[in-house]
Amino acid sequence: MMSNLIILPMLLPFVCALILVFTKNKNRISKILSITTMIVNTMISIALLIYVVNHKPITLDFGGWKAPFGIQFLG
Repeated sequence: MMSNLIILPMLLPFVCALILVFTKNKNRISKILSITTMIVNTMISIALLIYVVNHKPITLDFGGWKAPFGIQFLG
């Protein structure tokens, strides 16, 4: 489960940006969503940092391919 958490700091802002496109005329909702996304992203990053410091580095291979041929996230 922790290996899947490594993708969220990159995926979460993209999802927020997609939602913000549809709320461009609603300033209050846009600000709340942006700040919430920033706080959640920071909390996920801190959780990943704590896990990596206390355990071993996290790796996530996309598509089942290993590092030389596939995309690998390492945290």
